[in-house]
Amino acid sequence: MIFLIGGLFLSFSRGAWVHFTISAAVTVALLLAAATEPRMRTRILLVSIAAAIGMVLFVVVLISIPAVHDMFLERAKAIQPYDIGPGGRFWEQRLALGVILESPNGLGPFEFFRLYGTQQHDVYMQAFLVYGWIGGAAYVALVMVTLAIGFRSSLLPAPWQTYLIAAYATFVGEAFEGFIVDTDHWRHFFLILGLVWGLTAASINLRRSEL
Repeated sequence: MIFLIGGLFLSFSRGAWVHFTISAAVTVALLLAAATEPRMRTRILLVSIAAAIGMVLFVVVLISIPAVHDMFLERAKAIQPYDIGPGGRFWEQRLALGVILESPNGLGPFEFFRLYGTQQHDVYMQAFLVYGWIGGAAYVALVMVTLAIGFRSSLLPAPWQTYLIAAYATFVGEAFEGFIVDTDHWRHFFLILGLVWGLTAASINLRRSEL
């Protein structure tokens, strides 16, 4: 855990930080909801609290290094210079929204960048820009349905329930991260999506076999 948290923190990626926080919170919440015994819920809470304290202490040690401290303060700002002003993230997204409304059939891959020399940094806008209104709606529907079936299936008792919870929690983090970065070209995004659907299908088949 120390190696993973150290690498995560030193990446100085706000998206990675938010992704981990959301996925960790979803994991703990689902494990608590799925636990059948009060003793197990207590154990999950204690381990989670201990892990959180350990991570905070480790981050404090890292921040004590001057170079790391300065970079952390810079990256911890809610608004970065590249988020605002002409050419900034928010400016690009307003531009992309106008293009989406004017292009019901989409522009095709990489056309928005070719025409405007910039990216919108939002995977849901990306879907509408590339594939048009129908393709964009289909991509959003895929994400929403995966979130819905994954949540329901994560609460069903099964030998692989903890694996499904881990995959689903990771997918939730990536779904939220899609609002600030294009995730549709990440191979592991579709790997995790496939894991959620595959383990969900396995859980459904298990329930049917028990009836």
